[in-house]
Amino acid sequence: MKNYSHRERVITALDHKEPDRVPRDLGGRVSSMMINPYNALKKYLGLDECGYDTINGDYFVVEEFDERILKIFDIDFRRVFLKASSGYEKVVREDGTWLDDMGFTRRFSGIYGEMVDHPLRKAKDPEDIKKFKFFDAYDPARVEGLKERVEYLYNKTDYAIVAAGAVGGLLETSHWMRGFDQFPVDLMVDKKMAHALLDKLNTYYIELMDVFLNIIGPYTQMVEMADDLGSQNNLLISPQLYREMILPYYKKQLDFIKSKTNAKIFHHSCGSVVKAGDLLLDAGVDILNSLQPRAAGMDTTFLKDRYGDRLSFHGGIDIQEVLPRGNLNDIENEVKRRIAIYAPKGGYVICAAHCIQDDVSPENVSALYESAKKWGSYPLNDELLRLRKSIPPE
Repeated sequence: MKNYSHRERVITALDHKEPDRVPRDLGGRVSSMMINPYNALKKYLGLDECGYDTINGDYFVVEEFDERILKIFDIDFRRVFLKASSGYEKVVREDGTWLDDMGFTRRFSGIYGEMVDHPLRKAKDPEDIKKFKFFDAYDPARVEGLKERVEYLYNKTDYAIVAAGAVGGLLETSHWMRGFDQFPVDLMVDKKMAHALLDKLNTYYIELMDVFLNIIGPYTQMVEMADDLGSQNNLLISPQLYREMILPYYKKQLDFIKSKTNAKIFHHSCGSVVKAGDLLLDAGVDILNSLQPRAAGMDTTFLKDRYGDRLSFHGGIDIQEVLPRGNLNDIENEVKRRIAIYAPKGGYVICAAHCIQDDVSPENVSALYESAKKWGSYPLNDELLRLRKSIPPE
């Protein structure tokens, strides 16, 4: 078997071919860890407080990991981020709230930066939406140091480079702007309001991606996008309404991204999105994350059989039951199950199905990656091939 570099391994897998092993990921905003389990993991691994890492100050998720952790688990990806505008400064008020750089009012809950108000809730007509001002997408501060960072990663390391989370999702951000009670009404009843907001957001997001990809487009192998489309039991929006109202904007955004880079498009969504597979393919998505296995209909075998020749899969390790409450044997069996189904013929990157939460022990985090190392080699172990044939639908 050829000895692959990390970057070659990822490119091969995302091209639906089998490299030497299944790629592993950890980091960013949707495949990462919250602060508390991260600090516990560092202590468990015997790492001191030194070491470069960054924490997102609105979501309280670790974006960039101490490099020593990534090397211990042999993670194949490294991320680059678009920075905030120089016009934004986080100021925490006396009541504990602050405005983030999109205009959402947040308050720290002890785990998350929860949203407690919506900047366009009181908008009366499309003109009110058009008047809302975002920070300048083309502010040079957004890319300060970015060229040096991405060129270092590309030329001095062999890791796959991820354009990480520069923009939010159209559906979810529209809800955040208007409120979860109001935007569904806009979508179904007051479509002029919905279109005004979707057009404004999409224009801004394309500008941000323009700034980002002008610098990193030639270097990156994966562009992270995210839009939560699913609940535990179903889609949050009907496929018909998504196709009518959201898809044209999202496709325009992804078409623009693909004009700036040859990287694969990664789409994160929580929940049950089995009914959205064709919609995301029509938009131009290449990789589906987070593959929440306990959400309704998210059967691993069905997803691989239905979409495995057109979509790659990223995530899939259960964070609702197995990682927080399973023992080491449970975690190993979970890893074996996902690799047995998702990994044949490539097209799989293994990690948790969304960010690892406070209820997950460092022993279980380590067990995930140790099990991936044990069972993730190509050609797949005969035991895994037999396991795939015996697994019933979930």
